[in-house]
Amino acid sequence: IRLRSSFFSIEVVCVRVGCPKSGNDFLILCLYIPPSLTKEAVDPLDDLLNSVFSDHPTSTVLVVGDFNFPDIDWHKGQVRPDSNNKKLHRSFLNCILTHSLNQVITEPTHYLGNTLDLVLTNKCQFITDFNVMDPGLSDHFMVEINVAVDTERPAVQNSFFKLYSKANFSAINESLGKTLAETIKAIELKKDINSVWQLFEKDLKFAINEY
Repeated sequence: IRLRSSFFSIEVVCVRVGCPKSGNDFLILCLYIPPSLTKEAVDPLDDLLNSVFSDHPTSTVLVVGDFNFPDIDWHKGQVRPDSNNKKLHRSFLNCILTHSLNQVITEPTHYLGNTLDLVLTNKCQFITDFNVMDPGLSDHFMVEINVAVDTERPAVQNSFFKLYSKANFSAINESLGKTLAETIKAIELKKDINSVWQLFEKDLKFAINEY
């Protein structure tokens, strides 16, 4: 979905998944806060969440991404005593609590032992499971979550493809030869261009479908 404005220091993409059975939308926000901009990120994050919940008050919201707030003990839900920036991290925690969001990931998601990649949601019950693993591709680990979303599968639509390599081109050429004669006759009779085209198009489609 298109957000109402940009949010300084936060890179964000928002996707809406329709859930016809429940009647509620499911919003996924994926964001990135660069380490150099975390000091300026809390207020824009608060503005972003205000915008989302104002525009989608009944939606299930999932906010995921690399937040780069390393000094939080998510087992206890509090700032670590040895943090060098307690005020900033408390502001981040307060922002989350203000919007009634719960943070699901409690394991380290970075090789230095910090939990930087978070999963925030206003409805924990729809997250059925999560897993943190190190595929060895980055200094960050991969976070996998399972969600239970009440969606409807679209009806299956059959598709048909013509196998032109198996076409009977001799029959097609013979059929279009007759069409050419009829087209020339229509032109000589000064038929309008639309009538001539419709004649040719009808015979062309017949030849393709028949042979």
